[in-house]
Amino acid sequence: MRSDERIRMAATEKMDTRVQSIASRDLIAAEAHYHKSCYRHYTRILDKPNEVTGTEEGDPEISKYEAAVIESYEELFEYIRHDVFTVPRVMAMTELTEKLSNLIHSKGIEAIKPHTKKHIRRQIEKEFKSSLKFLNAGGTLLCWPDSLTIDVLVKDNFKIVKRVPNVLHVPAGPKKSCSAIGSLFAQPN
Repeated sequence: MRSDERIRMAATEKMDTRVQSIASRDLIAAEAHYHKSCYRHYTRILDKPNEVTGTEEGDPEISKYEAAVIESYEELFEYIRHDVFTVPRVMAMTELTEKLSNLIHSKGIEAIKPHTKKHIRRQIEKEFKSSLKFLNAGGTLLCWPDSLTIDVLVKDNFKIVKRVPNVLHVPAGPKKSCSAIGSLFAQPN
């Protein structure tokens, strides 16, 4: 099947009117350019995983690992869209990395390649552009949606500061202090 036909079919299945308008004419004549990975990602819904080889029938170069990583990133992006953007908050990048690792493990992959974890920020930035902000805070990479307002941060900070005096007046002893501090963060908003 020609690549322009596959793109048309994928656009129709996704109901992507923007791509359908471009694909309504011959893509080669329209001088449409794409990267192999972008093409593979866009047309992925047309391919079904092959149980025997662990690859997709349309592209034998995709391994079971790569397919699991691609699918896990899609699930991570959905999590960000439906959780992080709906309830804006600051989170450590390690939380998103751990979420991605768990998603990959759930697909039957035992060992995660180092470059998968190393490039997570790049993948997230590519997907969300400037909708997510990043800051290195003393060795911890923080991430938050651009919809997070200063008002929300001030309110959250005030709630924490309000609870801190109770922790400072806990009866002596490291075990009780640690328990009190842990309960501070376990309390609902």
